[in-house]
Amino acid sequence: MTENNFSIIDYKDISTTISIRQIIPYPSSFSSNFNIINTQWKHSCLDGSPDLRYKNNLKQSTVQVKIVELEMYSQKLSLIFNETNGTADFIFNLIKEL
Repeated sequence: MTENNFSIIDYKDISTTISIRQIIPYPSSFSSNFNIINTQWKHSCLDGSPDLRYKNNLKQSTVQVKIVELEMYSQKLSLIFNETNGTADFIFNLIKEL
């Protein structure tokens, strides 16, 4: 694709969906920016304690995110947002109003 290629898109050809999902981010340092739902060991015993057979057994945080998906001409773009702020709702509503 060259820099001179462009196309005009009609907004009626874009479909949008928004959903709330729980994911485990990698690396886990990203989880501090999100709404943490649950924290658990990567390898755990039945009682939830860490499995000591693994020397590099890290805690993993499950976080809640909002995903705005834009679909147009069989192409899908997924935007992942921190669920604690209103950015995802703002973008979703903005596209719906166009």
